Amino acid sequence: MALYALVAFSLVALALSLVMFIFSVRDWRERRVLWQLLSPRREPITLAWFLRQKPPEATRHVLECYTRPDDVNLEQVLWHIPCMPTPYLNYAPIPGRSPSLIINGRQMRDQRELALPRPPGVYRIFLSGGSVAFSLGAPNEDTTLALELERLLNERGGVGGRRVEVFCAAVPGYTSTHERIMIENRLSEWEPDLVVALTGINDCHWGFMGREALDCWNYEDSLFFSLANMSLGRGGADFFPQQPPYHEDRILPPGEVAEVFIKNFKLAAAALDVPLVVALQPYMSERFKPLTDGEDDWLEEHRQSGRLGHMEACFDEMAQRLGELEATGGGHVRTADLRPVFKDNREAIFIDIYHFADRGNQVLARRLLQLIEPLLPHDATAIGT
Repeated sequence: MALYALVAFSLVALALSLVMFIFSVRDWRERRVLWQLLSPRREPITLAWFLRQKPPEATRHVLECYTRPDDVNLEQVLWHIPCMPTPYLNYAPIPGRSPSLIINGRQMRDQRELALPRPPGVYRIFLSGGSVAFSLGAPNEDTTLALELERLLNERGGVGGRRVEVFCAAVPGYTSTHERIMIENRLSEWEPDLVVALTGINDCHWGFMGREALDCWNYEDSLFFSLANMSLGRGGADFFPQQPPYHEDRILPPGEVAEVFIKNFKLAAAALDVPLVVALQPYMSERFKPLTDGEDDWLEEHRQSGRLGHMEACFDEMAQRLGELEATGGGHVRTADLRPVFKDNREAIFIDIYHFADRGNQVLARRLLQLIEPLLPHDATAIGT
């Protein structure tokens, strides 16, 4: 009898040990996944960190993209912007300061807080878009595209005698859908005089990955979704299904990408009673810029993957339909294809296929000034109060 009791006890102990082992393995796996998911939150991902994954010549090339490379500390240039869940937009930057950027209380890249109502004597411009409009590669706040444009406008006397402020409402990863919601829900309420969308890349990026801009999740969305599902599993609840639907078995045709893009900006224009400028942003391409050796090296992997060809085709479709966007904008929409903005520039501009540093921001700011100049009132009485 004692033998049977001993055997039974041993079997129960073995079963408990096996259960504990299974749970410990599961816990270890979950902790490992969580560790990987939260790696951008544990320590800053800088441009220097990104370049450590590349050959040494990549770092030399990147430094050539800055006007004063000896003054640039790549360990302080953030290459991933910490974000938080944000109503209707899915995500936006976390307010706060770092060595190379400041996010204000409205989640915009600016050290100033947005004053509402708009102060007298101010002409207000918002810049929307993704990481290029955000000026991801800028070495500090003074060299962002938004502040370069603001400086140029104020150096020429402002607009109609008013001081100009240009706020950066761009967020890395944003598609035209994010921009449309940003314009509808936020910028239209923040008393703009002009909105400039420097845009296009992310619709193409996600289209190549089989995700339509109207319902896709990008990297930040996937992070928050994975964290939520891990919490559900811990609590014994059912996991969320993998929604919205992905179409990873196909690359979206350029026509579909362009159709969504144009639709979003038609809706965005309808939400504004001020001019909207929609400008297709530049990207690295031998069609539009004489490439340096360093730029050509970066481009090669995208040629081989087919990403560059798909992006070019998407942008060509968008460019062909810009006239349609102007025609339906009631005279308030202006469009431009800024891909050739660096066509005469033989210097190193592009850090990678999408992004550039302060030299690129200076050139692009001057071109944006030319683009918006005809829309600016020259008489103070013509500016809304």
